[in-house]
Amino acid sequence: MTTHPSGRPATYVGRVRRLVASCPKRERLFFAGSVNRTAGAAIAVLVEANRVTPNLLSVVGLAVHAVAASILVLSSAPIFGSAWMAVLVLWQLAFSLDGADGQLARLRGGGSAFGAWLDTSADVVAHVMVYGALAVHVVGAVGLGGPTSAVFTGAVLSSCSRACCISPQP
Repeated sequence: MTTHPSGRPATYVGRVRRLVASCPKRERLFFAGSVNRTAGAAIAVLVEANRVTPNLLSVVGLAVHAVAASILVLSSAPIFGSAWMAVLVLWQLAFSLDGADGQLARLRGGGSAFGAWLDTSADVVAHVMVYGALAVHVVGAVGLGGPTSAVFTGAVLSSCSRACCISPQP
């Protein structure tokens, strides 16, 4: 059992707060820095004692991204209600898992070069899935024709790849 500096057993919430406080503070959007980092720390502390690896969290997060993107792409546009809520909840879970992988590695005393590569690669693929699914959904909702939809989707995906490349890496 983990203990608090005072010698008492640490609570789950206390361990999550300490993990969030120990994470490097990079320039982030408010939501990513506050909500996703905290949710990721909660997941990391929850699975720390299990056999779950940071790499497994990366792969599961990518799978959750794929499920959410599939729901969005396969739903008739525009989607409302439970389908839209499912997409939002799944994407929040996926982004929280993305934050949890690095925090779990930190809790266990470090990561690996492969883990860092996997995390970065999963981030790029996840961003393409999010932007691509949103672009396909908008094309369907607006009813754009073939060439126009191809140009729109290409522009969205190229801006996504540019954003992934210029974002600060850990």
